[in-house]
Amino acid sequence: MEPRTVTIAWGGYYSQRAGKNGGYSIWRLLDFNVDAVHKALWMGEPREFDHAPTLEEALESTQGKHPTHVPIAAASLILAEELEFLGSRPITGSDLEGYRLYLEHFEVEATKIDQILDRIEVFSQREPLVLRLEADGDDGRVRLAE
Repeated sequence: MEPRTVTIAWGGYYSQRAGKNGGYSIWRLLDFNVDAVHKALWMGEPREFDHAPTLEEALESTQGKHPTHVPIAAASLILAEELEFLGSRPITGSDLEGYRLYLEHFEVEATKIDQILDRIEVFSQREPLVLRLEADGDDGRVRLAE
C-alpha cells in the first residue's frame, strides 16, 4: 500500500467513491488514532451522490438525521477511492452519542469516556492536520510515512 496524504479533521466531512454503484458517500470523522477512524454515517436518502458533493450538500443531506457510529481500520483512509475532505464543523456532545454508546459497550469508565469526548470537542475546533500516512503491518494500523 502506497503512502497517502490525508487531511484529518475532528468534525470533518468527507466524501469518497462508494464501491457498489460508483456514487459518492459522505461521512464525518469523529475520532482518529493509529488503529481506527471513528466515523458518523447516515442512513436514509441520499446515501450516495452521483458527483463528489460539496460541504453544503453534505450538511443539507444530513440535516435532521441521526448518524450511526462506526469504527473502521485506520488504513481505510489510505485505501479509500477518491477520498475528499469537504470541510468541518465543530463537534458537540450530541454528535458523539453513538460514540459514547460504543465506549460504554466496551466498559470504558465513565470519567474516561467524558475525557475522550471532551478532547474530541476541543480537537474539532482546531485546524485540520495534513498527514502522510502509510500502513503499519497487515492489521489495519497506520503510521506517519517518512
